[in-house]
Amino acid sequence: MNSNLRLHRAGRASTALVALAVLATLTGCGFRVVSADEPDVSYPATPSRTTASPSASPSPDGTTYEGLRSRIEILSTTQLTCGDEPLRLTRTAMTAQLIGSCPAVIVQADSVQVLADNVDSLVVSGTGVTVVTRHLTAVTFDEKSTASEAYWVEGHPRVTDNGTANTALQIPEN
Repeated sequence: MNSNLRLHRAGRASTALVALAVLATLTGCGFRVVSADEPDVSYPATPSRTTASPSASPSPDGTTYEGLRSRIEILSTTQLTCGDEPLRLTRTAMTAQLIGSCPAVIVQADSVQVLADNVDSLVVSGTGVTVVTRHLTAVTFDEKSTASEAYWVEGHPRVTDNGTANTALQIPEN
């Protein structure tokens, strides 16, 4: 292969990478290259948004506890019993029912659906997570949480959202 042709192709590839980096910067997106051996546990210090829970009113789309409960029960592949220790859910795309009162539930995976009886503290660190519970005391969406949802029937939880496009909503029973 001609050396001029090799340089031309290499120049196109580097130009495409530079263009991608500029586009990511201009749109507010970022990326980082991480070794497979490096644990990804760093959390940058960012200001959080903490609010009181929304008032009890029917959800705009007609979502109810019974409707969400029945959907998750049908799809459920795992049943876990809550104890005194925090319950960590780390398997991607799992659908689980949590039996009993949970002092803390920590979801550290994507595409997780959870049906719980009672949750004191919920921490969501994933994308596309849905948690439905009868009673909730506090919910935190961390920096890694995107497009995740927490629904409850009873309680007035403290809601902290450090993520993007998350939903925390009290819903009616039926």
